Amino acid sequence: MKKLILTPLFVLVSVLCPLFAFGETASIYHTPDVPRVEFALNDLLQTLKGHGFDCNVSIMETMTDEVKGVRFVIGLRQDEALGERMKLAGVELVHREVPEAYSIRISRDGDTTTFWGIGADATGAMYAGLDLAETISHDGVSAIVEKDCAPHVGKRGLKMNIPLDARTPAYADAGDAAQNNIAVVWDIDFWKEHLDALARDRYNTITLWGAHPFPSLVKVPEYPDVALEDVKIADVDWPVWFAKYAGGEGAKGMTKEFLASLKVVKKMTIEEKIEFWREVMQYADDRGIEFHIITWNIFVWGADGKYGITGSIDNETTIDYMRCTVRSLFETYPLLAGIGVTAGENMKKISPERKENWLWDTYGKGVMDIRNAYPDRKIRFIHRYWMSKIPEITKHFDGFDDGVDFNFSYKYAKARLYSHTNPSFVDSILRDAPEGTKWWWNLRNDDIFYFRWGDPDYVREFINNFPSPEQTEGFHMGSDGYVWGREFVSTEPDPIRELEVEKHWYKFMLWGRLGYDPKLSNTFFEKAMQQRFPGKPTKKLQEVWSRASKIIPAVNREHWHDWDYQWAVEACSGRKYYHAITEECWKPGGGAAADEIQGYADFVLKELVELRKIEGDKTWRRTLGDMEAMSHLGNYYAEKIRAADFKESDLKKAIECLKKALKHWERYAEIGQKQYKSQLLSRAGHADWQRGYENAKKDIMLLEAK
Repeated sequence: MKKLILTPLFVLVSVLCPLFAFGETASIYHTPDVPRVEFALNDLLQTLKGHGFDCNVSIMETMTDEVKGVRFVIGLRQDEALGERMKLAGVELVHREVPEAYSIRISRDGDTTTFWGIGADATGAMYAGLDLAETISHDGVSAIVEKDCAPHVGKRGLKMNIPLDARTPAYADAGDAAQNNIAVVWDIDFWKEHLDALARDRYNTITLWGAHPFPSLVKVPEYPDVALEDVKIADVDWPVWFAKYAGGEGAKGMTKEFLASLKVVKKMTIEEKIEFWREVMQYADDRGIEFHIITWNIFVWGADGKYGITGSIDNETTIDYMRCTVRSLFETYPLLAGIGVTAGENMKKISPERKENWLWDTYGKGVMDIRNAYPDRKIRFIHRYWMSKIPEITKHFDGFDDGVDFNFSYKYAKARLYSHTNPSFVDSILRDAPEGTKWWWNLRNDDIFYFRWGDPDYVREFINNFPSPEQTEGFHMGSDGYVWGREFVSTEPDPIRELEVEKHWYKFMLWGRLGYDPKLSNTFFEKAMQQRFPGKPTKKLQEVWSRASKIIPAVNREHWHDWDYQWAVEACSGRKYYHAITEECWKPGGGAAADEIQGYADFVLKELVELRKIEGDKTWRRTLGDMEAMSHLGNYYAEKIRAADFKESDLKKAIECLKKALKHWERYAEIGQKQYKSQLLSRAGHADWQRGYENAKKDIMLLEAK
């Protein structure tokens, strides 16, 4: 019988005249013993059952043409037997060998319709299966269309400052999120939920950042006593400690007072810790996700004083210890994909040449020790472009062989991911960078911690503005002021604290999915929203959510501060001070920005009146609450920006603006503290609703006193 290839037009007709009836059998065939395929297979199976199908699941070699009804095939392009079957069915694939690419094809033979999800590799096959499950979930089986997909950005990752232990902090772990998540990052259930969510959103990389994480991760044969038993926290008064030690920044992170307060939160031997992280990395690998470890330098927390190890750049014992540690790390974790370094923050007043010489003698030679011992092992090495010079970096690291992929990393938007969609900070650097260098864009969100954010147009434009694919290796997105593990500030917490990637599902979905395919339409995300909020007016919700999410970027563009510790927009403060109206950072000329911000806020508040009338679950209610809070915050900033416009030319008018701003903050704080507890941020200090209100009153008094 002649095979018929279903065209998109045929599928469109089938949406109007469904081919697939409730209670029909769906046969699923898959490549066996591929965990990534099995992960997608489970999602597909559950989705089909939810749509009323009886399902039979079999391995590929048992596939038969005798099956009637609906048939799904999930496999890999390199499977020759599968390729022959597809030829017999008249199915052709676009011949693409791009990693993580996949194709969806449809064929029909008599009463059997077959949907083929074929990946260029195991991850591509996983994405094909997830795509099929997602399409069915959104619109049913009849909505499946043929397509060819390949990643727009090769590496789509998260940056996580990993709070492993009080003795091996990430960098500055004084914040509430960091402290509460120390126990979380040693919980395998957290990682399984976290990694499953990331895989569905098409993330393929996690970078764990720490100053000196190694004593909590590895036992070095030459320096065995450095390895740390148990997991400990510091039982100190964090707000007091934060103020006294500048949040634990740099070398201030480890003090005698701190070390005297340690308390065990989990009993673990170093061997158990190693097995734990091996399990995490294996689970990640089964989801197509790589792990990298990236460090600041020179820090030796957890090892300081043992065997004569110190933080001195001239200490030969430290150099040997670090080289052995890097080698042991890769020996211990066969699935560790790479390592990265920073030429700071504890290399002050040291020349770039000496920094890079030290980094090569430690990390560089440690990597080459592994390459010499295991010539087939591929390793990625990421060097942050920070506190050093490109010529010194490339000169010192030209000793790598072809088995090491050498990349740079750059803080692409400073600490303000939510500001401009086309930041220009890297432009001059790329013009001078050696030809062929590949870069990771460090996307630092030190702007939005409390509120659910979601603006697909912003993310799509941001990603499309990345430098060329010849220069862009990927991105790692995260924060220094916050740990995106489980949330600990909700006033209505779940019995087991919600994952941040679940609470902020829309934001993480936008960056991951648009990183893979920026052509995804807003309609696609509206359908995903409908899955979260069944029966709700999600087209309107998406529009309102996008407008609310434009507020903070607009504020940041007008009131710009480069670094995390300087400015927390949700609190109108930084680590050192409240951003009072009398400060020079509040400049005149912001009238247009104030009107823009207020326009967004007024639209959202108007539309929320109707959305609030619709009953829903806790997530629905709190999502609307976040939008409302961002709107009142926007109106506060609109009036404060106007006050800055008039503070020199018309003091009376400026004070009137600040009085309006105070009322907006009062409403903002009322909603904010109804939904969230105040918290201490690791870099910017206190994000406190009442303190912000008192500061807004202080603004008025400061101008009245003039």
